[in-house]
Amino acid sequence: MIYFIKTEFGHVKIGWSNNVERRLKEIAVSNPYKFTIIKCLDWERDQEYWIHLKFSRFKFRNKREWYNLTKEIEEFLENPQKIKFNVNLYECSREEFNKAIIDIIL
Repeated sequence: MIYFIKTEFGHVKIGWSNNVERRLKEIAVSNPYKFTIIKCLDWERDQEYWIHLKFSRFKFRNKREWYNLTKEIEEFLENPQKIKFNVNLYECSREEFNKAIIDIIL
């Protein structure tokens, strides 16, 4: 399950876990901030990677899974849709691969 948790300061962590409640407790142990689960998506784990890529420009201090909660992320959360990677990784050229990545990010 892909989860989105928000801190009291407006940052969001995007992660994957098969037990979101347990994961939230694990994060809370090493972090002094209050968290709220704002969305859980019962999606495949690979979608987490594409979501991270899509929002990579909003990373908070280059932290791995932490992002500034922007309008773009909020809009995604209002109407989440799986990110489609429109090329076959085994049959595409480097140019096709790069274009597909840019399409996800933009």
